[in-house]
Amino acid sequence: MLENPIELNAEQEFDAQRRWHILVSAEECFFRQRSSITWLREGDSNTAYFHRMTKARNTANHIHFLLDANGERIESQRDIHDHCINYFSELLGGEIGPKMFVQEDINLLLPFSCSQSQVDSLQKAFTNEEIRDDFQSLPRNKTCGPDGYSAEFFVGCWSVMGPEVTETVHEFFSSGSLLKQWNSTTLVLIPKTLNASKTSDFRPISCLNTVYKVISKLLANILQKVLVQVISHSQSAFMSGRLLAENVLLATEIVHGYNWRNIEPRDMLKVDLRKAFDSVR
Repeated sequence: MLENPIELNAEQEFDAQRRWHILVSAEECFFRQRSSITWLREGDSNTAYFHRMTKARNTANHIHFLLDANGERIESQRDIHDHCINYFSELLGGEIGPKMFVQEDINLLLPFSCSQSQVDSLQKAFTNEEIRDDFQSLPRNKTCGPDGYSAEFFVGCWSVMGPEVTETVHEFFSSGSLLKQWNSTTLVLIPKTLNASKTSDFRPISCLNTVYKVISKLLANILQKVLVQVISHSQSAFMSGRLLAENVLLATEIVHGYNWRNIEPRDMLKVDLRKAFDSVR
């Protein structure tokens, strides 16, 4: 184009740039896939590479020691086991104290009452198809609960297990009681930070049984029909169509207004809600 700026050379240069961008994108995709090709080729096989990666992962996730409330070091596995059980038993299953609110005050804040049609929809029994669809909608390749049966097992053996499991779910909603073994949970500690050394540095993840997950999912699906009308519009998180970032923007605007000179002095209180998410209450 510099030597002979004609329309034909311009078209050829444009076509060459287009093909160059396509090749660059393909090369980038190739190297991105090649970065994980070792795991794709050897990761899932019973090879030395697989066991080496598994051993490295187990070593990183192993709790070698913990520090108690007094800062003393706990190193033996038995003491670490007892220390974790005592800590999370007190956090998740401590004694329930008296109610911290009066129901009449809650009614003033939340004057919602279900209509008769909503009551009928909440009390309507689940069909066998709804129970089966919830089993099939569970995510795959997830860690199973204490019973050792994953969602893939129930879906793959539905022709054998389906009628019995469906009858079990119906029995729970009719009797209100659940087998203790199905209600059991395995707590797995996930470190919140690197080199976690305190029990507060771990987040407990609950590995639930599949039947328990399905019952919870059925209840959650039916409650979603009325939750939008029950929950206040000021609640901007954990709701479909609402974003937590809206509260951040609102707080930013309020704090920005604190610098005005023609307003009265005011304060801001920051509340740490970490314990509210770590405990059941």
